Amino acid sequence: MFQLDSIPDPRTNQHKIRRWRCGRIVMRAGKLVEIQQRLLCGNVSVAQVWLQTKFGRRNDDSCWLDYHQPFGMPSFLTLDYVRTGTLASYQTFIGACLILDEIARIRSTAAIVAHVTNGNISDRLLMRHGWERHMERWPGRHWIRRYYDGYPESRIHRLIEPVSQPAIKIASTQKLHRATTTSDTLATQLPSFQNPSVPARPAT
Repeated sequence: MFQLDSIPDPRTNQHKIRRWRCGRIVMRAGKLVEIQQRLLCGNVSVAQVWLQTKFGRRNDDSCWLDYHQPFGMPSFLTLDYVRTGTLASYQTFIGACLILDEIARIRSTAAIVAHVTNGNISDRLLMRHGWERHMERWPGRHWIRRYYDGYPESRIHRLIEPVSQPAIKIASTQKLHRATTTSDTLATQLPSFQNPSVPARPAT
């Protein structure tokens, strides 16, 4: 009910990624399903996280990752919420993080901050993927992902299913030559042609 728009590939919709303040990355089975524009950012309490972890998880290999740009801070993002299915794989979870890196690159984000309350996300895992402890005097586990020295090499092509083009059967040269004898015959024997180099417009 809070979804406003969605895109299947951030590389071809960079103008939207730069404009959206709140977003959700949806992964399934290690592949990107879509990035959604959300009306509100995720303000999730620790109690809500605990309840959804115990009773509200989907029984599949999926991952949702919510983020938003704080007001007045266009160079920063906040990672608000990560929700995984009971069968979520490491590839699916890390894929969502890699998509977030790509969004940061598109938006020229300087850093992402997160308050990690889930004990299953270890400090070692976060450090392995470029996160550092932040605001250590504050209660809780606060982490930051800095991009001051540049962005990691993009691996997003591994996470997006290629768009399949409809197969078009071309008649043999001899049959095609006979078909061109009259325009009526040509119109009935050849399918309409759509330039495969022009991608279809994604659904909104």
